[in-house]
Amino acid sequence: MPALGTNQEKSTVRPQPTPFLQRDDVASFTATLLMMQAMAVGTCVKFRRYGGPEQLVHLDQPQTDRLIEGLESYYRHGRHTNFTYHLHYHPEEAQALPASHPYHTIVNMQPKFRDGEAGRITRRTDVLHSSLSDKGEFLVYDVDLASGERAEFRLHECVAHNMLSFMMNMMINGARLTGEVQGRA
Repeated sequence: MPALGTNQEKSTVRPQPTPFLQRDDVASFTATLLMMQAMAVGTCVKFRRYGGPEQLVHLDQPQTDRLIEGLESYYRHGRHTNFTYHLHYHPEEAQALPASHPYHTIVNMQPKFRDGEAGRITRRTDVLHSSLSDKGEFLVYDVDLASGERAEFRLHECVAHNMLSFMMNMMINGARLTGEVQGRA
């Protein structure tokens, strides 16, 4: 897949609009790095479902890496429509989409962490096992939590692509914050 901003990406072929969200589909998310003694030890992600509740999960560093790798694989090899990227070059079409389209819900429905929520690690919200599966316009993230619960997060391609970018930038910025000081004074 060409990098965003390349001439190949500016295709005149218009992909078909992607499906709209159903009640339990992820409408948006927020995430933060979990740090301990100036080292990233994992991630806290809060998902907001379109018509349902918000759900908090804590991922240790291997689970965080697995999620990012799965999102990257979907971006590179997935059966998504590239509709998100089409809208990047045709913003006037994005304005015509209803507010319920994930292109809009990713911003308009973003959950917020409550005071202390992200850092309040409880074993019951820890992700023990996870898998990702490509369902075309959706990437399904299945998790087994330490509480014994199983959760399924259906990420529309707009949400999955946004999450990949967000998570990668968060990891890069975290590494900058925790890296050794370089240079001379």
